[in-house]
Amino acid sequence: MIRSDRLAHFVAFAEERSFTRAARRLHLSQPALHLQIRQLADEIGVPLYVREGRALRITPAGERLCAFGREVADRTERLVAELRGEVAGPVILCAGEAITRYRLVAAIRAHPEPLRLVIGDAEQAMAHVADGRAHVGVVGAVPPRAGLRATPLLEVPQVLAVPEGHRLAGAPSVALAALAGEALVVPPPGRPHREALARALGSTPWQVALEVHGWDLMLQLVAAGLGLAVVNGIVPAPAGVALVPVRDLPPVRYDVVVRAGAPPIPAVERLVAGLVAPREDFPKGGGGRG
Repeated sequence: MIRSDRLAHFVAFAEERSFTRAARRLHLSQPALHLQIRQLADEIGVPLYVREGRALRITPAGERLCAFGREVADRTERLVAELRGEVAGPVILCAGEAITRYRLVAAIRAHPEPLRLVIGDAEQAMAHVADGRAHVGVVGAVPPRAGLRATPLLEVPQVLAVPEGHRLAGAPSVALAALAGEALVVPPPGRPHREALARALGSTPWQVALEVHGWDLMLQLVAAGLGLAVVNGIVPAPAGVALVPVRDLPPVRYDVVVRAGAPPIPAVERLVAGLVAPREDFPKGGGGRG
């Protein structure tokens, strides 16, 4: 078990690269700091720094330990602030690229307090909120995990993206059975959208055209005539692409999540309220053309 004081002392030493400066910063004597660093290295069992002439170099293990120590200090500071109903530093929001670009930008711009955005998928957003790396997450297409409090944000349809001129481009809606024999642009195996789509298609025969990440890239590949794609209706159609609602796929629900049972923090609650407020500038998915 690493002692927290030794870890904090090592972070100061690693940042200063000097026992003299680090000891002054920590209000310790140099021998006392040297003893703390040596005991920490002995406890871990690997060297944390080496001497190169008159200079000190932090080893790779020491660099990793320093990064860990900074993270521990940052998370401790944030936890103490949250227990007091405050925020240490900016409110941290974790959300996906598409939902951020097409739904959250206006709310982020309007938020009056410091805010830091971390881009991550639904699982990453839930993990960040659950372990305290983020105050707020936006989760789509998967149910929020236990221990999180969810506020509904919006529901969007799933739509079929086809090049203009394709036989399905003018349809008011389409069934998955109409995709028999088509080549589809899909996410890589194991991604939630890919797995859900494969289950929904069932015995309908289809083939993989391309495997890529990201709704926007998928739509650009459709525009290039490289295949069709079932995408989240939050993304507007680029030029040359028609979006047709898929009537036998459920809409995608998005939720704003925070940790359940955490003390209410006014800055966090204000961000949540701003995110879920109705937006007239939200693009309507389905049936549109670029």
